[in-house]
Parts: sequence; structure tokens; C-alpha cells
Amino acid sequence: MDQIDKLLEKTGLKYEELTPAEKDTINEMVDVLESTKIGIEAVKKYILKMKEGVEEELTNQNMSKFSFWSFLFQWKKEHGLKMRLKNYILLEALLTSHDRAKEVINNQMSSFLDKKDN
Repeated sequence: MDQIDKLLEKTGLKYEELTPAEKDTINEMVDVLESTKIGIEAVKKYILKMKEGVEEELTNQNMSKFSFWSFLFQWKKEHGLKMRLKNYILLEALLTSHDRAKEVINNQMSSFLDKKDN
């Protein structure tokens, strides 16, 4: 856990501040790190789980109390969650862009071959 704490500290987060879903995901990733090499698929799954955790926290925020201070702190937390979500979305797009490009090329080639046959 010492390595995780150092990594989280660099990003300005603490392990205690993470949601239960994020903690579970990090613990799973630590198990994967200790047992095998990390592949692209494992990273994709990790990013997907982290993204889902942030999405869940964004949708489950309690806005029942309304005051200036609660609004300010809630806004700050929401803003941070949105930035984390955006980062996960960008990482996911980066990792899947090769697969998507390959799929588009295959679709274009198959449609080109279909037109050529007709």
C-alpha cells in the first residue's frame, strides 16, 4: 500500500478519500501487479471501473442541505470528480482508438469490396 499512497499523494488524493468502488479497483490492480504483468486489457478494465466509480459518486451526491458553504464545497468536490471523469474518458479513448480505427478500416474495406463485387 505504500506505493499506492505515494502515487495518490502525487495526484493530491488520499486512499481514505476514495470511494469504496475505487478502493476495490485499486486493490484488484495491486493484486494483478503482484501476480502478473499488466496488459492493455487489464488497464482498460481498470479505467472502466474507475470511471464507473466516479460516475456513481457524481450521481449519488447529497444536495439536501443548501447553504453557501455546502454549495461551495459540493461544487469543489463535483468539479474534481468531473475532471477525474474527463481524464478517465480520455485515457479510455486513447487505449481504444487503435481498436476503433482498425474496425473502421475493416468496415470501409468490406464495403469497398462489396461495391466492387456488384
